[in-house]
Amino acid sequence: MIFTYNPRRTFIEILDAGARGYGRMTISMLDPDRAVPLLRYQTGDVARVLGPAHVEELMHRHGVVVPGELPQALLAFRGRENEELPNGSHVGFYKDALYADHHAARLLTGAFRVAFAGDECTLHVQLAGSPVSLGTLQEDILRAMPPHVRPDRLVLWAYHEFPFGMGLDYERKFAYYGAAPSDAATSPVAPASPECVL
Repeated sequence: MIFTYNPRRTFIEILDAGARGYGRMTISMLDPDRAVPLLRYQTGDVARVLGPAHVEELMHRHGVVVPGELPQALLAFRGRENEELPNGSHVGFYKDALYADHHAARLLTGAFRVAFAGDECTLHVQLAGSPVSLGTLQEDILRAMPPHVRPDRLVLWAYHEFPFGMGLDYERKFAYYGAAPSDAATSPVAPASPECVL
């Protein structure tokens, strides 16, 4: 997502930026009329400051028409700090992959969990029900992921068998990253089937 802001009222810092420029976003409000100043507030977001020339170049490269003169102050958000994963990826890659194919998305609830055992990454995905045939669902999900973040295993779970909880917390957020399921009795849809466990 790309956002703009007024640099005369808001000062944005990106702390601990990585090679691609993404880091922890910090905001300071510059308005002298504010009753309470907001200085170096860490939002918990991972972002990058972009220049309009860079955004225009990306738009041209992808065949998107530039809507006019772009603002000077642009921010690209990658997500929340607590959603960074041990393999250097971000839960946003996995979210995007689940919704990239509309047919596949209709078969899913959107709840998933990324779990790591050493360097091995497993993506657990909750199905919207217990479909008789999964068709090419796994391939559709994996195809939508950048190669460098594809999981080693993709496990599809029937709705009521999903081992990571059914509820959302008070912020309506799901815990997308955490430990692997500990209940040995819990198993994915037809665990012996190559359609369900990659």
